[in-house]
Amino acid sequence: MRLRLSLIAAVAGAAALAACGQNNQAAESGSGEVNLYTARHYDADLALYERFTEETGIRVNRIEGNADQLIARMQSEGANSPADVFVSADAGALWRAQNAGLFQAAESEP
Repeated sequence: MRLRLSLIAAVAGAAALAACGQNNQAAESGSGEVNLYTARHYDADLALYERFTEETGIRVNRIEGNADQLIARMQSEGANSPADVFVSADAGALWRAQNAGLFQAAESEP
């Protein structure tokens, strides 16, 4: 899986994405985009994604659905999944995704 960030939940996930700035792997690799698989559909999140793009130049591609649909999609995509970030407000969904082996460890500077 290409998931670059491990467990990102609810608002913390949206805030983390907005705070990533140029330290984001998308910026480091020069890809210019990040693929966000999200089960959240809130205007506040959209504003964060827009601000992230404005500040970094990295486009946020949102793939939306309920958490279980997104987990199933990532599983079916396997190693070819374009997913970079998975966001869910449901801790149970994060647990299911982790148990399915969909997350990779991530390190960031303090």
